[in-house]
Amino acid sequence: MTLPRLDSAGFVVIRAALGPTIHLRIAIRMLGGSAERMPAHGGGSWLEQIAWGVDSVMATARLAYVGQLLGAGMVIRQQLERWTENLAYNSGTFHRPGEDRADFIERVWSVAPKQSWRMPAETPNGRYPAFVSTRSPGRVFSDLSEFLHGRLYREAVAWDAVELLAPGRMGDSEVRSAYRLIAEGMALVVERLRACVGTYAVESGRAEMESMVWQLPNATPAGSKPPPSQMLYPLTPQTGLNPVVVADSLAVHSVFERILKGERPAGRVYRDDEMLDICFLEFRARAIAGALRAFSQEKEKVGRLDFDYLLFRENHYILSSEIAALASRWEQGEIADGLAISASALRSGFWLWLEDDDRAMSMLRTVLEQVARVRTWRTKPEKARRLEASPATMPRDWLEAAGLRRLAALNRALGEMAHLRADGSWSGARDLLAELQHPESRIEDYLHTGRGHALSWMSLILAKEAVAVIGRHSAVLARSMGEIVSWFDVDEPGRDREYQRFLDFAWTLRRADIIKKDRSGPAFRRAQLRKLFGEPPVPFRPAVLIGDPEVGM
Repeated sequence: MTLPRLDSAGFVVIRAALGPTIHLRIAIRMLGGSAERMPAHGGGSWLEQIAWGVDSVMATARLAYVGQLLGAGMVIRQQLERWTENLAYNSGTFHRPGEDRADFIERVWSVAPKQSWRMPAETPNGRYPAFVSTRSPGRVFSDLSEFLHGRLYREAVAWDAVELLAPGRMGDSEVRSAYRLIAEGMALVVERLRACVGTYAVESGRAEMESMVWQLPNATPAGSKPPPSQMLYPLTPQTGLNPVVVADSLAVHSVFERILKGERPAGRVYRDDEMLDICFLEFRARAIAGALRAFSQEKEKVGRLDFDYLLFRENHYILSSEIAALASRWEQGEIADGLAISASALRSGFWLWLEDDDRAMSMLRTVLEQVARVRTWRTKPEKARRLEASPATMPRDWLEAAGLRRLAALNRALGEMAHLRADGSWSGARDLLAELQHPESRIEDYLHTGRGHALSWMSLILAKEAVAVIGRHSAVLARSMGEIVSWFDVDEPGRDREYQRFLDFAWTLRRADIIKKDRSGPAFRRAQLRKLFGEPPVPFRPAVLIGDPEVGM
């Protein structure tokens, strides 16, 4: 595969926000962090949770580098939620009944030092535009949410899905604004991760490392050129796992390990931009190694690897995304926006799924909402206008209006995984996704195939709606598109019966519970107590607020 050669001011702010992760990643390894942990996996220890946060910021940058701004926005919004919970716990800030999520985030961050982060206008490596975060944390969260729901920076999504990252459009106002929004979210998350790494260093008897972490600038200018494109590819055998890329990843991993030992592989100290790329490529090398281990384990379990089936699924998802993008090009307004958003979200969902990343399901929630939105505009435009005008409209309202209420259980499972909160349960949502597989279609290991099953059905549902939209312009072309995607070929009624059977079975699980079982830390326990007993009379206040520059950690 190929990616356009992109190089612009959008990458300047992404790389500046990413810059401090160089030292955070090195510090985590020096404190005992794993050299092999799959980036998408949180791990069981507190240090590995922090490491997962750093890797998540890098995952955000990876999607931003390839223009998948919607996916980048989803990952960093979840991280902002997760590390806000950390700050809330440490500052004794409680969620009030009925409080808007953005208001809660704003209130939590009000206890932290009010600092804006700025890229210096001039550095030894050249001139960079000054960048000051003008949005408050609550505003960053709400703007990210508006972006993910298709109400902000729609042209930035169309640039990815419809215009295929046309280099000449990267400087457009909405594209630049979307990059800046994502960078602001990254900067907030990195600020909390610095506090967590510093605290862990003190508790581990490494106070000198805490000083190093807090002496870092809030942003490190690192140019505008992205890492080598082959290290950004999706992890399929033909692209991100081909032998050349795997060999490159091993070489970069070796360089990083030598740096940790105090060596200078290049015979000199690396520049900031070089070191940032080395750390980023080490992050990708761990993802590649993890994927190869997973393939090896699967081969041991089943005796062979069916790459042809993986390629079939990849082609299915690509076709669904591209047909939706094509339909978007021929439409306008909300239908065009919804199809473009769905196309971009499905692609990011597939890329994340390849890395065993639960956040793939977050992207499918966006696909489901936007498909229902498009279908409502296509079949009930007056109802769609009312829903669009109401600030209280939820994804379930679009499903109801679109005649997709049988997908209520799927919407709840995906919605649970669209956010990351102290009282949430991704494992419970994964269990529900597994149960949504029809009993007659389940394999013995069906508990581990629920996410892939959801991805395939959402690809089908998107393709069906995109073909219906194309049918508004040409019945002949719609039929041809339907034949390309054999899942819903109109000449195969058995396929439609299978689709209807899935919808009917999903409806039987509409009241299934999502069992809360994977949050066991102190923040979760306190959240449960608040639900039972309400707000404590005297809020908990730690002796030292994390991040207070006057009293330290």
